[in-house]
Amino acid sequence: DQFQPAALRYQINHLGFALGMMQGHYTPNFSGYLGQAQRNLIETYLARKVWDYWVLESMWGHFNFSNFDPAAKDNIMLTGWYGMHVNQYMLNSGDHRYGEPGSLTFRLNESTAFPHSAHTLAQSVLGTYQHSDFFLYPCEPNWVYPVCNMYGLASLASHDAVFGTTYAQTSLPKWMDMLESEFMDGKGSISGLRSYWTGLESPFYAGEAGFAFFANCFSPALARRLWAIGRKELAFCIAPDANGAPRLSIPREALSWLDTIDPGHYKPGALFAYAAVAMSAREFGDDELAEAALRSMDQDCGRIDDDGAVSYREASCLANVWAVEAKLMRTGDFRNSFVKGPAASAFTGPQLAEASYPEVLVAKATSTGNDLDLVLYPGRGNGRHKLGLARLAPGASYRIAGRPDLDFRADDAGTARLEVELNGRTALNI
Repeated sequence: DQFQPAALRYQINHLGFALGMMQGHYTPNFSGYLGQAQRNLIETYLARKVWDYWVLESMWGHFNFSNFDPAAKDNIMLTGWYGMHVNQYMLNSGDHRYGEPGSLTFRLNESTAFPHSAHTLAQSVLGTYQHSDFFLYPCEPNWVYPVCNMYGLASLASHDAVFGTTYAQTSLPKWMDMLESEFMDGKGSISGLRSYWTGLESPFYAGEAGFAFFANCFSPALARRLWAIGRKELAFCIAPDANGAPRLSIPREALSWLDTIDPGHYKPGALFAYAAVAMSAREFGDDELAEAALRSMDQDCGRIDDDGAVSYREASCLANVWAVEAKLMRTGDFRNSFVKGPAASAFTGPQLAEASYPEVLVAKATSTGNDLDLVLYPGRGNGRHKLGLARLAPGASYRIAGRPDLDFRADDAGTARLEVELNGRTALNI
């Protein structure tokens, strides 16, 4: 279905988040197929089957039968999530194409389209906050989900990081006041859902330990509060496995039926919960808990290793993507990929611009301004592979440390092509 957590849009956004973290923290000087993959996801999101759930929701929720613009009113599960995704790509790649007018156009049919950009998505979030009685506003018509509104404020923070606006800063005081007065209980736990029309609460995913890292994008103070609650409540779950290594073991009597469901396909499964705990633990520097959660994933969730590609067969695509994010992250990495980005030298130094996938796997690509530091792995066995380099000094000579046989000269356009032997982990310092 396209209405609840298994919807395509959430899978697309979190695939983008994972690739954005890879780009920003490990390979900021690799454009190539990593950049193309991120743009493919952003532009796939514009396909009608991803967003036209809003046509029906507008009709049954707003009694609107004419204007189905998905970024006009409510629908923070699109504007917030997608805004984070688009801005993260631009922040970590330096490619600002989605700030151009009409660069994100949702086409309903041959005669009707809704042109947007990163700016109009941010302005939709900002404007709807300001006109909502709760300040926080609904995902679907009527239902206000505080966690989705974390994506909304994080999308403003990421827009600020790319374009120098102050949307998140100006929104945060009112947002926090309404969150604490309308969407938190006495101990600081966040409500799952609240009806915009009636004010009544309804149960839904809202655990502190699973979502504190989103709050870290716009309010480290709130994030630490949420993590403090979640971490204390998880302490009793850490227990030794058969080999004496720590893992998560949650007593069944402590679980609700929601805790045992994988939201990516609505079947029983623990991977999503383990991955969410691991992500927050990594974000706040709790490596003990993170390793315990990762160990539980491997032991309980049907881990398979297909020629170096790890996945979990008993879990959904969405849960597998969260697991990838958990494995990539270190302290502060989620926040930094949305509001800090890579060093400035990533945008001026040489780039690895071409490599074949999956034959060449890029584990590291960084630059201090004049060099290019690469770590590559063969994806389909050892062998020789071609690499394309860009943003070199036109006509300049380059050497590869320890490899005089690979010395080369950049052409007048500042590009060059190399052929290198990949034999297991291959480090190249150009």
